[in-house]
Order: sequence, then C-alpha cells, then structure tokens
Amino acid sequence: MSKIHPTVSKIDDQEELTTTTTTTTNSPSVWTVWKKSSMGFHGSDGFSIYDGKGRLAFRVDNYSRKHKCFAGEILLMDGDGKAVMALRPQILSMHDRWSGFKGEDDVETSSSPRVFSMRRRSVLQGGDEAEAFMDAPDRRSPEPDFRTEGCFRRRNCKIMDRDGQEVARIFRKEVNESVTLSDDVFSLIIQPNMDAELIMAFLVILRIRSIWRHGQLGFLVEIGRSSQASQREDRGRCGLGWMGRSEPRQIQLHSCCGDSHHGFAQAGAHKWRLVRAHGTAVGLPTEDDMGNSEVGHNALGAGRIFAQGAKLVDLALASGKIYEGEGFKYIKECFDQGTLHLIGLLSDGGVHSRLDQLQLLLKGSSEHGAKRIRVHVLTDGRDVLDGSSVGFVETLENDLAKLREKGVDAQIASGGGRMYVTMDRYENDWDVVKRGWDAQVLGEAPHKFRSAVEAVKKLRENRKANDQYLPPFVIVDESGKAVGPIVDGDAVVTFNFRADRMAMVAKALEYIDFDKFDRVRFPKIRYAGMLQYDGELKLPSQYLVSPPEIEGTSGEYLVHNGIRTFACSETVKFGHVTFFWNGNRSGYFNPTMEEYVEIPSDSGITFNVQPKMKAVEIAEKARDAILSHKFDQVRVNLPNGDMVGHTGDIEATIVGCKAADEAVKIILDAIKQVGGIYVVTADHGNAEDMVKRNKSGQPVYDKAGNVQILTSHTLQPVPIAIGGPGLAPGVRFRNDVPNGGLANVAATIMNLHGFEAPSNYETTLIEVIDD
Repeated sequence: MSKIHPTVSKIDDQEELTTTTTTTTNSPSVWTVWKKSSMGFHGSDGFSIYDGKGRLAFRVDNYSRKHKCFAGEILLMDGDGKAVMALRPQILSMHDRWSGFKGEDDVETSSSPRVFSMRRRSVLQGGDEAEAFMDAPDRRSPEPDFRTEGCFRRRNCKIMDRDGQEVARIFRKEVNESVTLSDDVFSLIIQPNMDAELIMAFLVILRIRSIWRHGQLGFLVEIGRSSQASQREDRGRCGLGWMGRSEPRQIQLHSCCGDSHHGFAQAGAHKWRLVRAHGTAVGLPTEDDMGNSEVGHNALGAGRIFAQGAKLVDLALASGKIYEGEGFKYIKECFDQGTLHLIGLLSDGGVHSRLDQLQLLLKGSSEHGAKRIRVHVLTDGRDVLDGSSVGFVETLENDLAKLREKGVDAQIASGGGRMYVTMDRYENDWDVVKRGWDAQVLGEAPHKFRSAVEAVKKLRENRKANDQYLPPFVIVDESGKAVGPIVDGDAVVTFNFRADRMAMVAKALEYIDFDKFDRVRFPKIRYAGMLQYDGELKLPSQYLVSPPEIEGTSGEYLVHNGIRTFACSETVKFGHVTFFWNGNRSGYFNPTMEEYVEIPSDSGITFNVQPKMKAVEIAEKARDAILSHKFDQVRVNLPNGDMVGHTGDIEATIVGCKAADEAVKIILDAIKQVGGIYVVTADHGNAEDMVKRNKSGQPVYDKAGNVQILTSHTLQPVPIAIGGPGLAPGVRFRNDVPNGGLANVAATIMNLHGFEAPSNYETTLIEVIDD
C-alpha cells in the first residue's frame, strides 16, 4: 500500500521545543513515527518522529557523516540533526543488549555518561519484550526501571515503569475508524513527566531487535538421516525425510511413514529447502567425501567451515603438535622394544593420503624415538596415473635409505593394489581386508620379493595388471623370511586421512571380538589412526591428529548473551549435540545457563534389535524442557535413521525412522503450546538410500539377484525446515544462497533468536519479507 507522508513544517528557531526534555503538561504527548526504511544494519535513516503539530522532532541515523560513530552505534538526533543520545550495542551482545549515552556534540566520545542499559527479556516471556535499567552511582536493585509489554513488531506495545504504571504506548495509526495504516507509520503516546528522549531511544532499540526477533527458538532437532519416507519390496529407502535428499530412482518407492509424516516439505520452498552436508561444505577435501556426524556437528555449531582432513594433518605436522598429542604418546610406548608399522596409500593424489605427509611422519617418528620402522604400501593408480606406483616406491625407498644411514632400521614390508588389498569400504568385501591382513600381520602373500621396487615392476609385467589391483606381496630377507610382520609389542598407524577406506581395517586391528574373517592371530599392539575415522564408533580409540580447535561457536555466543540452553540425546549422539556442537570442547560454557542430559543407549545388542532406540525418551526430555519455560533453546539429536541404517537391516530402519517421526511430533506439540519456533535438519545422509548403486544410479545386485544393501552415509544434501507459531509470517528462506550448507545453519539460528551473527560466520539462510 502507498505510504502516507506526514506534513513537515519548519520549526521556528525561537520556538522552544518541549520534545527534547521531560514533558511537563498534564496531558499525554502524541507523536507520529514514520519508518523511512528497513532500519537494517547497513546504514540509512530508520525513523523520523513528528510531534502533534507535524513538526520533525527526532530522527535516527546509524552512519552519520556529521558524527564519528562507534561500530554499530545508532544516533538519536533532534529535528536539526543535533545528536542527543548515542545507542551502542554492548560488546559481544550481537545487538541484544544496548546502552544509551546522553550528550550533545560530544555524544560520540567514550567519556559521555551512560544513561541506561537495555536488555532482552526471556524469549519464552515474549519475543519483543525488553527491560531497561537506569544508571545511577548507588544503584543496587536488580529490578528493571522500565519494561515493555506486548509486541512491538505488531505495533501493539506498552512501556511500563517499575510500579507497573504505563508511561508510553505504541499502536497502529488510524486515519479514521475504517482505515489503519501499515506498520511503516504508527503512533506513540508518552505520559506526562516522562523523558521523551528516553522513550525514543527505547523505540529505536525495539525496532532493531524486532528485525529478527519474531519468537522463541524452542526446538532444534537433528534427525536427518532419511529422505523420502519410502520403500519397495527390496525396501531400498525409508525414513522421515531427514537424512539426505536423493533424487527419484527407477526403483518403485512407497510411503512408509503415513500420517506421522509432518509435511515439512509441503510447507513450501520458503520454509523448507536442502543444504549440503558433505565434501567441502563441511571442511572435507573433495566432493567425493561423505559427511559424518563429527564434521556435521562442527559445522552446525560453529557457523564456519574448518579443515577436517588433509589440511588438518598438514597443520599438525607443520606445527609439530602431532607429536605432542595423546595418540602419538600412546604408540611411542612401543618404540624402545617394538616396531612402528605405517599402513596406507602411497600416492600424492591428496584424496586419501599424501606422500609428503608420510615423509614428514617418517622423519618426525624417527626423531622422536622410533628405531625400527616398517611401511606397508598400497599402490594407487586411481587418484593418480596408473604406473606412477614405481616412482612413488622409488622415492620412498630413497627416504628409508637415508633413515638407515642415521641408524634407523627402516624398510618397506609389504604391499598391494588399493582396490584388491586392505582398502575396501562399506563392508563390501572383507576378503580385500583379509589379503592385507595376511601380508601385513601374518607376513604371508602369494608373491615374495627382496625389494618393493622389484615387486611393483615385476607384478606390473602382467598384461592385465594395474596399480589399483596389484596382488598382495611381502618383502623377505635372504632366508625367505618376511621382514616386517606385525607382532606383539608393535605400534601400528594407518596414515590415510580419509576415513571410508580405513574403517574396515581399523576394526580388524582394534576389535577383540571380530568375526569378519579368521585373523589367525591377533597381536597385542598399540594402534592409532591418522584421524579418528568414525566418531560414532570411537574408531580407532587412539588417533594422531585431533579435531580442529574451534572458538566462538554459536553455543558460546548465545549462552554468553543470555540464551539458556538444553541439549539432549542418547549416548551414541550425546557428544555430538554437546562436544562437537561446541567446537570440540568438553563441558559447559556457563553451568548456570546450560543443562545437558545423556540418556544411556542400549548396550550389548545391535541397533536393529531395538531400532526405536531412545527416540521417545529424548522427545519426552525435550518436551519437559520446553514446557518448563526454563530454556530458550532446546537442542536434541534423534539417531535412529543413522545408527539403525548402518546395520543394513531395512525393516528395522523403517521402524527406527517411524520412532523418530513419533518423537518429532511429541516435540512439535510442545512447541505449539509455548508459541515457539522449530528448526529441523540433519548432519549427513544415510537411510534415505540403502541400496548400492552404479555410476548411473541403478541398483547393484549380487550373484543371487538380490539388491546389495548400502550401510554407509551418502553424498546427498539434507533438508532443513523452519516453522512454529512463533515464526513471523515474513520469515522465509532466501533464494540467493543456493549452495548453502550446514555451516549456514548457525547464523540462521542466531537470527531466529534475535541476534545478528558474527561477521565471520557463513551467511544466514533466512530473510524477512514485509507482508
């Protein structure tokens, strides 16, 4: 609708205005406020305020050329442009706590006296409500001097004093009984003996806060892990719609969640969208890297993308921190009497490992006490040119020769092609891992050579041979004895930084109870991965490079700015909604503001035996926290789709996803009761597609004609939905962030809480559109 501009008449220089001082008449003063622009944080006049005679009395400027403003400062000026009060956001408050500084021409100086401070009240008490405290040298009372009631965003708000008396009122402006203007123009009544400047200052701060603060964020849930609640006779897909979003395949799929599917996607593009949860979006090296719960929660909580793979290892090696960590100290215990074994891909492809990292690890290990080293190489030919293995082996042999010159017994002990030895993934073919085990641990292989260079060259002479599929070989001494089998008292490191093709051999090296193949013997070793390959399984339990150290997470900012937080999950995901969410940091930021609840997971059974897991218990804890009105954010993780999906039992996964669906409904019902906001998303894909597929997307069948089951995470984007009665109608997902990922969620959540996210965060996914 068209805006109605007030008539502005020039104010006589000799006429004294009572608007810039305390009103002294016995009747209330009436003002008209005109919002000239959106009053965002990017500059421009936001309000012009007119007295009862239509004269310009106050205006607001947040980037005045006439005054040297502090960062983020807003100036309240009189009609002539003279600064009468500076409004400044308090440090780290993200525009939620403000101070007002009284002054004249020196209002921009730090010496200006502070008149008042203003802070947000609990979001569970009202999205727009605030409290103001007048500054005084002898102030002792914790009670606010003024508080707001009602909803400023809807232009229906009162300002009350400490005694509960109304001192000002804001309401929509009426032209006549049948015509009310939009909220761009509204009325303000100030009671007698009340400082008009103070009320105008409150007005400005309320406007700034209401840009984002449309209601409480009562519920943040990660249930991810299934895309379209679907299945067919082979039960290829299932779930709630929340672990990845895969494109339709030719497999016929049917709904499995029925009426309990909450229709998030049906809310429309403005309340539902997809975000990236794998590869570079979560700090992993390539788009072929699946997301996982650890990096996913890091991104969700930190609001930024941190190096998680090769870059993390590079930093640890360059700084020397890798040798100071608990993982290296753990394997170092074997250096005096045992051998250090290094197993991994010999390549400079940078996808799974890098030769230069191996070289630095060899050098550093020898400098830190390793006296006997054996390297078990896996040739590449997939991420690098086929045939390059010869050059890589020759380079490594030269490095080991230099170590031998320094008194270190260092040799290559075994090898084989990556696709045929050790580096299988997703439990596709345990025979691949067994071939590696036999060569690396038992010292047994069909091919024996005196040197690795000879082995690779000789094996490649076969017309069908290539680097990827070289058969396993061992290096032997002059008596034909293997030079480096893994035995009791040795240390083992798998030096790949990428997880997917190391998880299976990690299980063989670490698990006492292991039934995938006959290991013949299980040596008592100290084993560590370059990284932890599976945070859910804590596999391996020891690793050389810790997750990134992340400061300034959204959880830290919000708690320090008064957001009372509740986080809950069962044991298998409890660390993700706390430790990983908080930037790989243990404990509370502020114990008086946070409560973390861990529900013990079932133990001694696989998750497909009890696929409902603890979903309902988690939901009930969340419900109770929401209805208690003690918390401003309730954060939970429902792990069913992921943990049950990993078992490959599709029927059980369907049951698990239905349980998660039921849990979500319990929480959403509580959100409705308190008028809150929900955000629902996932940390990676999994149960949305449990069928192995070829490159064209078609299902892969085994020899018996059965569809092969996929138990791993996927590369699919995950949905995110926002809603709830507390969400203002004008809040919607932006359409100019098409490649948004999990790291964009933190700024989004901050905005829904009413805060502007730090400038170094990935941009928010939402915007506010005026009705």
